[in-house]
Amino acid sequence: SLSISIRKAGLNDADVPSLALALRDFIACNVDPKLPLHIELDASENNLGDQSMAMLLQVLLENPGATYLRNLKIYKNRVSDLTCVALAKILWNQSEACEELHLSHNEIRHRGMCTLLAVLAMHPKEVYPRQVEHLDEAIPCWLRLEHNQATSAEHLLSALQKDPVRLRYCMA
Repeated sequence: SLSISIRKAGLNDADVPSLALALRDFIACNVDPKLPLHIELDASENNLGDQSMAMLLQVLLENPGATYLRNLKIYKNRVSDLTCVALAKILWNQSEACEELHLSHNEIRHRGMCTLLAVLAMHPKEVYPRQVEHLDEAIPCWLRLEHNQATSAEHLLSALQKDPVRLRYCMA
């Protein structure tokens, strides 16, 4: 497992290329590509946009071995639907469930929300909700999307409950 916290680091888009290079070097020197790698990234409360987030995710997930995004916290940045689409592609291709996605306080609209929710509901390997051996009940992906630019989220959730998506959700 690789846990990276750059929360409240004062980062902006200009800082990310050098950070990405450092992460790439660190992973190359310290991660065994024969073992699965579970990534946890907290890049919250910075000033990062879609291109920066795409660059960070690409570096973290390009490990030649099996790599899984376990937790991602990028709240209070400037990410939009583009980051949601990129995340949806990552999640769609993972054979393990992501446990937490915290994307609140960004610039995400209905398209981004819908894309992420549909991937969680219609995952090809049906990894959501996540099954845990010692528990009798399934555990959902904790997805936070409040304080974004989408309005009438209740209408969106209601529409996604219908076929073909059949989204199940809980408003916590």
